[in-house]
Amino acid sequence: MQSETVHDALHGELVHTRAERDLCRALLLMDHGSSQHFKREARTAIERIPALLREPARESAAFKFKLQRLSGEMQRLHELALELQLPPLAEQIETADTALRRLCAQLEPTGDDFLPVLPLYDGLLNTLRTVCPPELELDPSDADDAKASASSLSLRSVPGKLELALQQLAAQLVTQHQKELRLLVRGFADIPGEWHSTLFDVASQLLRNAVEYGIETPEVRSAAGKPVSGTVEVEFTVRDQLIELSFRDDGQGLDAERILDAGISLGLLSAESDRDVRRAAGLIFRAGLSTAVDPQGRGHGMQIVRDRIRKLGGQIQISTKKGRYTVVRADLPLNISAA
Repeated sequence: MQSETVHDALHGELVHTRAERDLCRALLLMDHGSSQHFKREARTAIERIPALLREPARESAAFKFKLQRLSGEMQRLHELALELQLPPLAEQIETADTALRRLCAQLEPTGDDFLPVLPLYDGLLNTLRTVCPPELELDPSDADDAKASASSLSLRSVPGKLELALQQLAAQLVTQHQKELRLLVRGFADIPGEWHSTLFDVASQLLRNAVEYGIETPEVRSAAGKPVSGTVEVEFTVRDQLIELSFRDDGQGLDAERILDAGISLGLLSAESDRDVRRAAGLIFRAGLSTAVDPQGRGHGMQIVRDRIRKLGGQIQISTKKGRYTVVRADLPLNISAA
């Protein structure tokens, strides 16, 4: 039963990651006018849906009216997703709205009835925030610097479309976690087109981990004598029929003690096992292992990365130094299809 639960969680996370990737790619390929229209509407929804959810509605009739207004917002978004041919988003919206309309059909729905539906809305809002992060305001006097509303992200060159998708994801993540970051991406232009989706999947998961767990807050970095803005470097190289991915952050390194404690609590190793950083590095690829404060539904991202690379005949390794850096290196053979 537990293995089935882990498998379902892993499958769900993989499906969601692929849907976000497909949506980012569709928006990047869309004409500028349509893309801007979608982003305006999405940012409006990001503000209005949580505001609706927060509105007090103690009486049953008032609560039902609130749900109907929420359904109206969903239908507007659904029509837009269909109009712009964004099937992954349309499907996600339809799932949430179908559950909501079933609730509206009840005679006297309550807040408790809405609780099972709420995760669908959280997932939808997270998707919208990922693909439509706060707009970057460029300083005309320094075109290399871009500022997000609650953080800073330095764009050091004009990126290609997939690089831009990573920059957008980085902007959303640093805003969410209140951190500052320079993201440097090199070599995407040299990668064959059929590998873009695979490498974007891998790089985006590593970026999430780096911002959430590796890069410290500006206050912590300053106290440690480090630049307040963290740096993540992503480099792709094609060499000798191999694609080499190097992903490095200058954050706090792997927290070996917490990882080993989490491994012991999951029964992956005994309390008497060597508390070695290399053992901790291996554990982060195990399903369900997470050092998050609320690990429920977490701990599958790195397993997805490892399994994806191994399935394609590649290898992955991690090196880390406490307080200094974490480096992930992966090699993938070019002669194997990335599909």
